[in-house]
Amino acid sequence: MKSNTAPGPDGFYVNFFRTFWGYFRLQFKEMLDDLHKNDLNLGRINYGEIVLLPKIKDACSIKQFIPICLLNVCYKIITRVLTLRLTKVTEKVIDSCQAAFIPRRNILDGVVLLHEVLHEVNQTK
Repeated sequence: MKSNTAPGPDGFYVNFFRTFWGYFRLQFKEMLDDLHKNDLNLGRINYGEIVLLPKIKDACSIKQFIPICLLNVCYKIITRVLTLRLTKVTEKVIDSCQAAFIPRRNILDGVVLLHEVLHEVNQTK
């Protein structure tokens, strides 16, 4: 995770968790175990705040702001752990035709394949 991001609604930065990870890691393990048993109340940590950051000084129009969503770091950690675990099985459960958003696959593979098919159809009439 990037260290220089804004804190979540709970007020904690990523560096706080990095610094005190030795104290928190067992609690995170328990949270992940509870999540696996379907006993974790995600509603308590799965929330965010949308904040508008000004693009320019003295911004007064909505177009002059950038919206960002602030999420709790603990929710980001849980999401990251689950993402890493799911990545290991994605190729087994997602068809090879699905190209977008899968590691080692390119979203443009489908476009290239379609171009080749159309080229072949035009050549053979």
